[in-house]
Amino acid sequence: MSITFVRDATHLNINSIPAGMLAALYTTGSADIKATPADFQRHPDAIHICQDFGSDDTADILDVEDFAATPNDAALWVPRARHSFITNKRPGQRWPGIYASLSRITAVANAMVNANLGNVPLWIANWGMLQAAAIDQIVRGMQPFPPIAFQIRNDVTTDFSVFSTEWLNKRSGAIVAIKPTIPPGPWNDAHAWDWKDATLTGIGLDGRLHTFVYNPGTGLWTKVD
Repeated sequence: MSITFVRDATHLNINSIPAGMLAALYTTGSADIKATPADFQRHPDAIHICQDFGSDDTADILDVEDFAATPNDAALWVPRARHSFITNKRPGQRWPGIYASLSRITAVANAMVNANLGNVPLWIANWGMLQAAAIDQIVRGMQPFPPIAFQIRNDVTTDFSVFSTEWLNKRSGAIVAIKPTIPPGPWNDAHAWDWKDATLTGIGLDGRLHTFVYNPGTGLWTKVD
């Protein structure tokens, strides 16, 4: 897996990001925090961070910390942000993730579980973590909340992070309608074999995990959560 180095900064400290370094900038906040159109023009591939309760559902990351979003805010934001990603509301949006300090990750994970949400990328602030250890955790990609980045150092005017390049490159684009193939079973051929039981699980366009169970006696699928 490839790793990319990133520095995040407020608008006030935008000039502290070295030339050629991928930036992470804020789309909400006060005038000294929120990036201007000129800032984003200067850093066109920047990671977009929503720094409030979740008003920007086209951001790549929601900031969960004091004076920003709460874990419950995050559970409400993720489905909306996923819908924006799927519908290409902001071309180039990345698969929506959550930023939080290591001490808040359990609360974030619990909020996601309670909202029946999985595959939620995490950008974890853990200052002092060894770079090699951070990269190892990213490579492992533990589900259902894979760490896609670690913020491992504060350098006064910017913070330094290591990111999964794969996540950075997973960006929204034009939607191409695809007709799914029919799974094997009697609905494809009335004389074919039947399932004794079958379960279908997947993430809907609402960003939530859905599970259906097939009943061969009735030929119907029943939603179980």
